[in-house]
Amino acid sequence: MTTNNSESLNQVFREAREWPIIPLLEEIITTLSRWFYERRTNANSCPTPLTVDVEDIMRQRYEQSRYMRVTPINISEFHVKGEPLDGLVNIEEHSCTCREFDIDKIPCIHGITAAMHRGVDVYSLCSKFYTTEFWRMAYAKSIYPLPPEIEWLIPEEVKSKVVIKPVKLIPPGRPKNKRIPSRGEFPKEKSNFASESSSKKVKGKVSDVDGGKKQRKCSNCGCYGHNKTTCKK
Repeated sequence: MTTNNSESLNQVFREAREWPIIPLLEEIITTLSRWFYERRTNANSCPTPLTVDVEDIMRQRYEQSRYMRVTPINISEFHVKGEPLDGLVNIEEHSCTCREFDIDKIPCIHGITAAMHRGVDVYSLCSKFYTTEFWRMAYAKSIYPLPPEIEWLIPEEVKSKVVIKPVKLIPPGRPKNKRIPSRGEFPKEKSNFASESSSKKVKGKVSDVDGGKKQRKCSNCGCYGHNKTTCKK
C-alpha cells in the first residue's frame, strides 16, 4: 500500500540502472556516501535530546497539555480531562486510552500532563529510537568509494568460476521502463484534455447502439458497423 525502500531507490537510480554494473555500483556508493555524510552532520549538530521532528511534536503537545486537568487514581495511573477527549494514562506501561502513546511511542498530551503532575521527565517516556543518540548511531559508519580494479582482492574460488550470459527471452515490443503499480494502488487518471485528444486520433466516429455496445459510424454513408475504408457504397 505504500512505497517501500526498494521502489524509492529505483526511482533515485532510474537512469543509472541502464549503466554497466561497475558504474552502477559506483553511483550507488557515491549517493549513499553523500546521504550518510549529510545525515551524520545534521545528527551531530542537533542540540536537543530527541530528533528535530519528534522535538517539534513534543513542543506542540506540551502547549496543548497546559490546559488539561489531572485526577490521580494511583501511583502510576491518572485520569486526564480536556479537549478534544479525556484519557486514562498509565505512566509505568507508557499507555493511554487515546492510543497515541501506545502506537507512536511518544507521550500524548494526556501522558505529558500526567508525567508533569507526577514529576517524571517526559523525554524518558519516548522510545529510545527517537533520541539523537540513536540518530547519530544510525549514520556513524562511513561509506568509502570503490577502489581501482587492480586493488581488488578476489578469492580464488571466485576467479575460477565461469560466468556465462544468462538465457533471456526478449519479448516483442518496446521494453517497459515504468514501475508496475502494486496491489491496492490506483493509477493516476488521465485528464479530460488527454482523453479528448486521444479520441480525436481515432478515425471515424463511435456511437452507442444495440444496447450500449460501441460501434463505428461510416463517414461516407452514415451507417454503423464499418468505416469509410470498408464501405461498399
